Amino acid sequence: MTSGLVLIGKNYDTAMNISSQISDREVSKFYLAEVEGQFKGPNETHINEASPAAVIVDQPLGRLNAKMGLNAVMPESEGGKPSKTSFVPLLYKKPQTEGDSGRTLVLCRLYTGRTHQVRIHLQYLGFPIVNDPLYNSYDWGETKGAFANYREPRSELLAALAASRDRTAYLKTAVQSEDSQQSGGFDGEQKDDSARVVDEEKEAGSSPPPAKVSRLSAPPAALRYYPDDMTDANTKARLEAAYDPECPDCNRRFADPKMSNLVLHLHAYRYAAADWSYTAPLPDWACAPDDMRDLETLIQTRLTLL
Repeated sequence: MTSGLVLIGKNYDTAMNISSQISDREVSKFYLAEVEGQFKGPNETHINEASPAAVIVDQPLGRLNAKMGLNAVMPESEGGKPSKTSFVPLLYKKPQTEGDSGRTLVLCRLYTGRTHQVRIHLQYLGFPIVNDPLYNSYDWGETKGAFANYREPRSELLAALAASRDRTAYLKTAVQSEDSQQSGGFDGEQKDDSARVVDEEKEAGSSPPPAKVSRLSAPPAALRYYPDDMTDANTKARLEAAYDPECPDCNRRFADPKMSNLVLHLHAYRYAAADWSYTAPLPDWACAPDDMRDLETLIQTRLTLL
């Protein structure tokens, strides 16, 4: 999920005015992204950290697959629409582990507003956004889709993207027997269950059949996971009363992602028009709390380069 600024008009006239300004491209939109690697332009051999040059990407973007909601760099002759984003690096974070390429905070300015524009243009440059489940993946090819070198043929690319997003990769079946319950069952397998499903799919070369669901006489322990601060006793009772041993969905549980994986490292930082400007606080992943003020100062300096 993208963090940061959200504009909401508190009355009809204000909402329509802001909407018109955005449609007429009268609003300057700035985002902060954290990308993999040490960011630089495609033609740069030396990085001037003190005074970097802006990198402009004007590759047209079009719909790759409507069902999955994916866009990609696409010629205008094939349905791509003109798109333009400029980038300037802010701060490079050195690698923390072996094999890590480090990360770079990048300031972005959108001149157009295509779906997933910043994410795709950064992917195009070879610096996908950290924690981007759609565009930071080898499903796109050996270079993760850098410079639109996508996996070919197109049908193979779509198949790879669909497979990694198939629900069976996240599905957890209910406890199948008393033996599995006694041995830890669902709880003991929770951490590696989804990974095993993915591995089995790869070995089989195709999607597995739907998970078999046993007929249980009572709600399995795996289903009794309710946040204490969100569910009272009456609600819990109603949920368990609604359990149907003949219902396949009642016997399924999906893997809960880590909280860190729910945050896309893309942050709407500032929207500004001729008569108004709004700026959101920096996200926690940008830098250490003690360095936030210095980063804000650096951003104000680099904004003039975009």
